[in-house]
This record gives sequence, structure tokens and C-alpha cells, in this order.
Amino acid sequence: MWIKRAEKQYLTFIDPHGLRNEQDGFGSDRIKLSRYLQNQKDEFAEVSGVILNSFILSPSTFYGANITAWGDFKTEDELRAKCEENHILEMSQNANADRLAYIRTMVEMILDKES
Repeated sequence: MWIKRAEKQYLTFIDPHGLRNEQDGFGSDRIKLSRYLQNQKDEFAEVSGVILNSFILSPSTFYGANITAWGDFKTEDELRAKCEENHILEMSQNANADRLAYIRTMVEMILDKES
């Protein structure tokens, strides 16, 4: 996804395949890429005006994706916070929920890097 605002460009890699078959937990290459881009964002943006991001979108619930096996999470909120910190967002499966909330969250996280 590409967002251009003023003099900055935000390029984001989006992986919609979820994590159900992920074997390496928070140490997986896909998750490490996201952390790497977060750590390098200032240096790269200073040179190029481009801010890189990476997100994984999980079509199944985190509990359905077996992410609970990745650590000792006492609450579902704790698990969600750890996932969001690692740019993993859950796509809503609940018909009563805001089905586009994950997109709004992702865009807010991307543009938050402006400051």
C-alpha cells in the first residue's frame, strides 16, 4: 500500500495470510521484517523521505491461529497488545463488529510515524 502525504511517502508491505501455520512464533521472518523496518524507519526516512512498514493481517482469530502457544499470555488483551506491537492485526470475524477496524488501525499506525 502506498500513501503520500506532503513530502513523505509511506510504503507498506501487507501479508494477508495470517499466522495459523507459523512455526517460529514472534521470531518468524515475517514478524522480524516488521521489527527491522520499525527500527530503521528514521534513518531511511531521513535519506529518502520514504517510511517503510510491514503488517500481517490474520483472517482467523488469534486464538484460532494458535498464537496463544507463542507465549504465556494471561489475557486476550495482553495477546492482542503483543500482536499489535509486532504489526499483526486481526481481521474481524464477528458480524456485529466493525469489519474495517483493522484497516483503520493499520493506517493510524502507519501515519503515526509522521511525528
